[in-house]
Amino acid sequence: MNYLFFDIECANCDNGMGKICSFGYVLCDSSFNIIEKKDLLINPDAKFSYGVFSKKYITLGYPQSEFLKQPKFDEMYPLIREILTKPNQIVLGHAVDNDVNFLLGDCDRYNLPIIEFDFFDSQELYRVYTNSALHKNLSAICQELDIAVGNAHRSDDDAEMTMQVVKTMCKKQGLELAELLKKYPTSNHKMSHLIKKHKERKQYFLFKQYLKAAKRQNDKDNTLEGKVFCFSRKVESLNYGKAAKLIQKVIDLGGSYTTDVTTALYFVRGKGGCDRLTKALKDSNISIITLGAFAKMLNTNYATLAPLNMEKYLAKHKKTKKSHK
Repeated sequence: MNYLFFDIECANCDNGMGKICSFGYVLCDSSFNIIEKKDLLINPDAKFSYGVFSKKYITLGYPQSEFLKQPKFDEMYPLIREILTKPNQIVLGHAVDNDVNFLLGDCDRYNLPIIEFDFFDSQELYRVYTNSALHKNLSAICQELDIAVGNAHRSDDDAEMTMQVVKTMCKKQGLELAELLKKYPTSNHKMSHLIKKHKERKQYFLFKQYLKAAKRQNDKDNTLEGKVFCFSRKVESLNYGKAAKLIQKVIDLGGSYTTDVTTALYFVRGKGGCDRLTKALKDSNISIITLGAFAKMLNTNYATLAPLNMEKYLAKHKKTKKSHK
């Protein structure tokens, strides 16, 4: 059984999606002897965020020009998939949910099949190992365990530091890695759960973009002219596509939508509370109505309402915007 430790860095995480610029890994045998260590650089096909190279957030391990000379993710995808899905290996990363989300995002961006593999999180492993309530970053853990710190945010070095952390825990416990993972089962993160969360997050960011782009499509009916609506976060997140469809109906009837409760005339509440509802309850000028009552106002059945295809809507908006330039 081999052990694969990996780490990913991104050029930016705009709209909640990481644009991968490096995939680093260390492959070890069952005694933690390194078989292979590599840093695969990738052209992110996206801008690098200001903070990455200004040291405001992080500094990557190579100059920006070095990344831009490399193949894009779709070209590197077969090799990355092969590395992650080899048989007879245990795959680990640190704060690995983030790295897997970056992979899911770029698979989406390039319309590639999801790379499915089982994985374990050394951050969670260390948290339960030390009986701590905190999830600590990799550098902090290395300092606590007296492990030499490599080049932070250089993916292959971060992967090796992760390996050293896990190796040290195994040594201190006198356990093989498989035994350590069995002892602390919460370190096992399921791909199916990450895929579900990724889809929800994607819808959330599409919804945010929709709110900025939403325009009236029909000006024949002004039934809701001058009326401003706000939804509770529960109503929005119940189904972002349906929330967008309801908002579009409001706009097409001459009304408007806001996320600022203080400027709303109607607040549509869902089950349970949220910060918006708390504000609405304090304002006597706001009429608070249920989702069912609001749907009736629009002569709509929420249960059978087809969600708005936000991706298609935004693509059309982007095309229209370009044609007007």
